[in-house]
Amino acid sequence: MKRTLRSLAVLGTVAALSLTVSGCAQGQKQLTIAFVMGAESDPFFQAMKVGATDEAAKENVKLVWQGDPSHYDVATEVPIVDNVISQKPDGLVLIPTDPAGLQASSDKAIAAGIVVANVDTHTADTSADVLTITGDNADGGAKAADAIATAIGYTDGQSYDVVVGLTSATATTNVGRLDGFKAQVALAL
Repeated sequence: MKRTLRSLAVLGTVAALSLTVSGCAQGQKQLTIAFVMGAESDPFFQAMKVGATDEAAKENVKLVWQGDPSHYDVATEVPIVDNVISQKPDGLVLIPTDPAGLQASSDKAIAAGIVVANVDTHTADTSADVLTITGDNADGGAKAADAIATAIGYTDGQSYDVVVGLTSATATTNVGRLDGFKAQVALAL
């Protein structure tokens, strides 16, 4: 189910960007849409790549897939985005590792006439982006808290130690999930 929803989001993004940038294209020029994410090896992004590749083929769009091979870090993502911008794609699907850290790159792409969409996570200011697709991460965090409570047999009045790991302390998805998790735990206290 999760992969289906992710694939639908990716397919929708590629299709939406194809339609959006086709109004900017002259004649029958093949459109180029670049996807840039933090870490290409992440299974979530690999699932997105499958959907994006399929949809790009159906829409006759050239897909550029870029990201650090394994490090999910703003320091490695910014130069990749900037390099992609220099190639002048028609559209950029950005999956920022940090909302503030990728803002300048997003702004630079928009200033260069590149249509920008944020998927999964987003930059701090998305007002000039053509679209932003993300889930309700706070709800996901709350549901994770409930699932863990059920799995450990949570009982009111007992003390529990919980360790929460994040791939990034700044990515909007992680922040939202952690906030939702903490809020749900606070309700139980």
